[in-house]
Amino acid sequence: MSQMDLSLNSRKALLAILVQIQNIDSDRSSRETSYIEYVAKELGLIPSQIEEIVENPEAFPMIPPAKESQRMTLLYYMLFFMNVDGRVTKEEEQIVKKWGFQLGFRPELTSELVDLIKQHINQKLPPEKMLDKIRTYLN
Repeated sequence: MSQMDLSLNSRKALLAILVQIQNIDSDRSSRETSYIEYVAKELGLIPSQIEEIVENPEAFPMIPPAKESQRMTLLYYMLFFMNVDGRVTKEEEQIVKKWGFQLGFRPELTSELVDLIKQHINQKLPPEKMLDKIRTYLN
């Protein structure tokens, strides 16, 4: 994904959501921190922006983008972040499902995607499996 695909607000808000997910439990794994750094770089955020987001993630509210493809990109990052440390907690599931709904996706789709992520902990998730779930909900 190019950083230009999302507004600066959406890029900052996505990183803030990932930080919030990381902060859910007291176990801040180095893999989660590395993923956040990777996403920040992919999104074209500079160190001062990253520091500001990490210090106060609640200050960056998500305004869902109009394009479905952009909203799905945000959800993908959240879904894959859940699996980065090799375990998916109930709290992580709840926040990703909440954001899936706020991004305009049916709760059933988000639940199925979360379940798919959980089935592939510490495994590569074949993109076709995720696309099959999404196709089920396309009009």
